[in-house]
Amino acid sequence: MLNMLIQQLENEFGIAKSIFKKYDFIVQKDKIYLMTKRVRVFNKIKSYRKGILFAQKLGKTWNLSDKAIQIFGKYATKNIVELNQEQIYQFMRNQKSSQIPNLPMTSGKRFILTYRKYPVGIY
Repeated sequence: MLNMLIQQLENEFGIAKSIFKKYDFIVQKDKIYLMTKRVRVFNKIKSYRKGILFAQKLGKTWNLSDKAIQIFGKYATKNIVELNQEQIYQFMRNQKSSQIPNLPMTSGKRFILTYRKYPVGIY
């Protein structure tokens, strides 16, 4: 499941699989958590959460968290939409993507949203 998600990220956004090799992942039911390999040694300590949320399964699809987009979105080479100032304000106000002017029609395709080249989310 994790390998399929990473392959999907490479196909969809051009994020090379090799980027993910320096990280460890914990897969739990419908959530995948991300951590550095050095943090893995704390796996024996009981904690509420291990790592940051990388992706969550909603229905049959896996959705990347905003944190994952902010970390890995800078490695994307395709399907990127740069927001202007008006669009980022609307995005930050949690507007639906259909209410943000001048975004491309998605037709099932997902895009990484950036502002001044910094990844801020996905739609």
